[in-house]
Amino acid sequence: MAAYLVVPLLVAGFGCALLVGTVKRMHDTSVFGGRGVHAIGTIVARDGQPGPPRTSAIVVRFTAADGSRRIFRESGDGRVGDTVRVLYDPQDPGRATTRSPAYRWVMTGVLMVVCAVVILVGGGIFVVLGRDVLREVRQRDRRTARSGS
Repeated sequence: MAAYLVVPLLVAGFGCALLVGTVKRMHDTSVFGGRGVHAIGTIVARDGQPGPPRTSAIVVRFTAADGSRRIFRESGDGRVGDTVRVLYDPQDPGRATTRSPAYRWVMTGVLMVVCAVVILVGGGIFVVLGRDVLREVRQRDRRTARSGS
């Protein structure tokens, strides 16, 4: 196989790996929407970088219905001490978010589109380049057959 065929395969493979993560996100979103329980949490810490591109994360502490205190981190904005609405899985209170299920579904849809594009581009380039490689191999075989007879 020609070495330049590896790159589109890696791109398509990356798209497939991203798709696996997106399917997990779909499952989590479904769980939050179905059996999620709301609680009030407090932002206990913030981290991130203030400049462009601005990335920030918040650390949120909340008390689950079973009385256990939980802490989780996710991207978001807020000041230390602010209260936020937390949605968590009562069967696994460690799985929590401050995002609404609707927001998570929209972002999951966007990720699915990105996955599809990456897989199609990588696969398409592989098919086009692979076809060219096969054509070259066949031409070389014909030339070898003619010169050998």
